[in-house]
Amino acid sequence: MPSRRGHGLLAASAALWLAGRVLGLGELYVAAAAAAALVALSTVAVRGASGAVTLERAVSRDRLHAGQGAQVTLRLRNAGPLPTALLLVSEDGDPALGGCARFVVPPLAPGRGVDLRYEIRAGARGRRRVGPARVGVRDPFGLAERRHAHTGAREVVVYPALQRLSPSPATQPGGCADGGAHARMLGPGDEFHALRDYVSGDDVRFVHWASTAHRGTLTVRQNERAWRSRATVICDLRVRGAPDLLERTVSAAASVVAHLAARRHDIRLVLVGQATPPGPAGTAELLRRLAEVAPARVRGLAGALDGVPPSGPLLVAVLPAPGPGPADDARVIRRAGRGYNTRLALLVDGDRPGGGAGALLGALSAAGWRVGVAGREDALDAVWRGLSRRRTRPPRPTSAGRRTRA
Repeated sequence: MPSRRGHGLLAASAALWLAGRVLGLGELYVAAAAAAALVALSTVAVRGASGAVTLERAVSRDRLHAGQGAQVTLRLRNAGPLPTALLLVSEDGDPALGGCARFVVPPLAPGRGVDLRYEIRAGARGRRRVGPARVGVRDPFGLAERRHAHTGAREVVVYPALQRLSPSPATQPGGCADGGAHARMLGPGDEFHALRDYVSGDDVRFVHWASTAHRGTLTVRQNERAWRSRATVICDLRVRGAPDLLERTVSAAASVVAHLAARRHDIRLVLVGQATPPGPAGTAELLRRLAEVAPARVRGLAGALDGVPPSGPLLVAVLPAPGPGPADDARVIRRAGRGYNTRLALLVDGDRPGGGAGALLGALSAAGWRVGVAGREDALDAVWRGLSRRRTRPPRPTSAGRRTRA
């Protein structure tokens, strides 16, 4: 279709025709016809060239942490038999990834292509879209232009911002295992344990040939499997008050999850206000869940912690403070942690440092929890290190896998 410049030339052509009719000058008729014909030819050429341009999109990484960047590549190709006109490429982008990108591409010969690259940078967490793109074809005079929308888009998941946490004896696999020690697990692994006689069914890849030749009997290498502890992380999403309190709470929970996963913990994540899938999950899946959370609509914790196992080595609760729930939240949290060897509570404070955390701090501390408060200006790692220096009371016995009442 004619561009703004093309419509202006058509208006000038009509004015020339009218002036030629009034003045009786044939030259003005010729100029008017030539201007109109130029716009018509430009429109026909653009319409024929626009449908032959194909576009493909590639993103170097589709999972980013807040603050990280990735490269987007747009591959344009002229699949038609004729050269294209001037190409104007615009890519819609989420403002959280840096907004839009625009390119001007010279005409492409038949079968030729070009790669257009630009950078995106992750801002706020969540699912973000890269695209769709629009390819505009314009004639050299700028008289006609046609835009073709390429509806395909790519999703990019932006994980919450992570903060590095220091190793803590409270979260080492040997330091929070059931009974204070872990059982030796034998089988395919990395650490050598012992040599033993071959039995039917053993993997021949583990035959120790030097010992076999020395002893005269088949001998296999017995390795020790890397031991993994279990941990449960609770993230309370009932956030009110400071606008950024939810983001700081989710960031703290994501940092704890990444820290425990790096130390060989199988992690179950319980999100208050959302259904808890059964069983532990991998780090990428847990961070994806945290990337997509929204403030919880529920008011109290009663029933919201049903996904917490009745017992285990380690329980970490990340809670916003001051809490918006009813007064018995402390009792529900204490009851959920009765069967755990180590119980850590990380309170993310809002506008007033320590403002609403006093009652919850006292109740959890009296129940043997290690409690720390992360204010707006506090380094999360410093609060985390403080948790490891506090003593924890031993868990009270539970009966038949059921929690006792607080």
